[in-house]
Amino acid sequence: MFNFLYSFITFCIAIFFILLGIIAVMIPWFPSIRTEVITLILEHSITIFLFGFCFIAIGFALVLNILLSVKKNYFHFKVGNHSVQVDETLIQNYLTKYWKELFPNNDIPNRLVLKKNKIHVIADLPYMQRPQQDLILERIKHDLRELFGNLLGYRHQFHLSASFQSDKK
Repeated sequence: MFNFLYSFITFCIAIFFILLGIIAVMIPWFPSIRTEVITLILEHSITIFLFGFCFIAIGFALVLNILLSVKKNYFHFKVGNHSVQVDETLIQNYLTKYWKELFPNNDIPNRLVLKKNKIHVIADLPYMQRPQQDLILERIKHDLRELFGNLLGYRHQFHLSASFQSDKK
């Protein structure tokens, strides 16, 4: 629904500016169009009012769209008897920093999913030999368990989905 509203608003704005541009290009070259525009303004004030009202409505819809899109996402989870709220971008920033420390020469594509009191980390790790893969996965699980425990007080099980890139020979 939100994507449809955003697409519809963007489409309306694009059409508005295209029409406004066409009119603005035509006005200086055609005296009859100038006369028609002036006549429209003088004789059809209700039409001008309705256009103004529509522009105000579109403006409010855009402001609402902007406000909804910048809404922060918070992860709610329970620590003992207490409920904790953490900004999702904070956790993602710590993960990005962790990946940079672990693999300084690689950018690690990763995704954080926070849902139903669970943390799920999805990462695409660089190529490694098979025996190294198991060791690095155990290290990542241990490090992330400590990171989430020390940073958030999150002592529950988290899920790690990791894939390794193929050998580039």
